[in-house]
Amino acid sequence: MFYKIQISGGFAGVLQEFIGELAVTEEKKVALKSALNIKKHAEINKNLRDTFNYSIQLEIDNKLYKKTFDDISIPEEIIELIAEVKKKQNL
Repeated sequence: MFYKIQISGGFAGVLQEFIGELAVTEEKKVALKSALNIKKHAEINKNLRDTFNYSIQLEIDNKLYKKTFDDISIPEEIIELIAEVKKKQNL
């Protein structure tokens, strides 16, 4: 699975970007697609300060999924994916 993850914001406003490929199970693909298709996560709270914004692009089974979250709206499946990507890159 191809991923491009951009994390921005926070107090310092530093941009982190992760681009690469990750082997995932079919079960994980289903969970990620479901997390990216949930409408209730779509709204970003513009009034939050010093929070992070997460721009997620995943190519799963030749289909591109894009979504933006903040610290409040990000689903657990995406948090786990980011942790896995950071671990892969030794961060």
